[in-house]
Amino acid sequence: MCLANLFASACLPELEKCAASFVQQKSSASFFTLELEVHKHLQAFGDQIVEACLREALGDAEFIAQCIQEYRAKGYRMQTRNKQTTVQLYGGRIATVPTVYMLPARKNAKRKGRGRHGRLGKGIYPVLKKLGIAHHASPALQHETTLSALNNPFAEATESLSRHGVAISEKRVRTLSERVGQRALEARATELEQFQAGLLPPGEAFAGQRVVIAMDGGRICTRRPKKGRMKSGQKRQGFHAEWREPKLLTLYAIDEKGQKRKRDIRPYYDGTHGGRERFKLLLKMSLHKMGVVKAEHAIFIGDGAPWVWNIVEEIIKELGLKPEAVTQILDYYHVCENFWKVLDALSGLTLKQKRRRYKKAKTQLLQGQIEILIERLGQRAKGQADALHALRYFHGHEARCRYDIFLRQNLPLGSGAVESAIRRVVNLRLKGAGMFWLEHNAEAFLHLRCQLKTGRWDHFFQCLISP
Repeated sequence: MCLANLFASACLPELEKCAASFVQQKSSASFFTLELEVHKHLQAFGDQIVEACLREALGDAEFIAQCIQEYRAKGYRMQTRNKQTTVQLYGGRIATVPTVYMLPARKNAKRKGRGRHGRLGKGIYPVLKKLGIAHHASPALQHETTLSALNNPFAEATESLSRHGVAISEKRVRTLSERVGQRALEARATELEQFQAGLLPPGEAFAGQRVVIAMDGGRICTRRPKKGRMKSGQKRQGFHAEWREPKLLTLYAIDEKGQKRKRDIRPYYDGTHGGRERFKLLLKMSLHKMGVVKAEHAIFIGDGAPWVWNIVEEIIKELGLKPEAVTQILDYYHVCENFWKVLDALSGLTLKQKRRRYKKAKTQLLQGQIEILIERLGQRAKGQADALHALRYFHGHEARCRYDIFLRQNLPLGSGAVESAIRRVVNLRLKGAGMFWLEHNAEAFLHLRCQLKTGRWDHFFQCLISP
């Protein structure tokens, strides 16, 4: 059906019926029904328009030839020009369309046997791919389905989509969002390879800015299937559940007063479960891609975890950051917390005396008297193993506790930004009672939620669907 005829035969009769029903009986209930029915019919009509436009694109000989030529250059060969396939549109309508189907070129002209062959054996629909259609779903359906799944458990995401007129099953929601996540991880892996090869151009987002770099770890429960055969009578294979620590990084710019610049420069988050070296590579690539290597001032903030500061020292050397343009800050609130642990472990002091000393210690910290505090507490803690053990937290961090200097420079003293990011990115969706994740899905959703919580989701998705 051409677009002109489609507009002429629109869902006007149904809309007229809805309006007439409201005119006959005016009430809050009838007006509510009117709104829902009108939007429902218009959404269905929207799917018809989109399908008509899709069929027109699939019949454009010049556009088809361009797509074929592009994928032949990538090593694909023609299989058929009219393979029937289905595309589910945003409103739930399923369109069956004929389109070009191509396969990877055979190596050494050897024909492959039947069956699945992995990535090298998968064919593609070049015209549909050019339009952003993947996994038999339109771009808008992929976008909204994944967005809903990132914000809610899959069952709730399905219900929410249904209420907004998107007819889709829970299994389909899970499948689409997981596949979008895997494509995102593949895109990030490509960027990491380019960075390691020196082919990734440096970014400019944070160039010339005062940038805060913070990192910390969270907690996600992952599941790993048990090996071996299922026991007789079992309905499903068991699994091993284990807690993993996803490491998260945050980058954000601050102004001369030390306030976050949210409106003109968005913060940047990313994270991984891949261990220390994987996280270090991801952090280096992020600093390069976001232009932090060209920043006026790089401020690293973290708690006392050894892995944080070991990575910071290595990255400063490997990226060639100028020492005068780098400041390292040990989180003031973690320092205060650990000072209390030392005082609490000291014997011979009443609770009132401990509180008085703690209050005085916080003031001395802000005055930059960290060495004096450590020396006095060390003398007081002699022979007390618990107090001496708690005091080890500060060893090697004296230069990172010069809060008098940091205050004069209007620098942040705490790592609350990364702790907030962990709560928003990890805890509110990926961590919960009875919630288990396969490792690759946890990694994918962690990466996607980082884009979502920094306001980069729409742009990120558009880049992801571009061939």
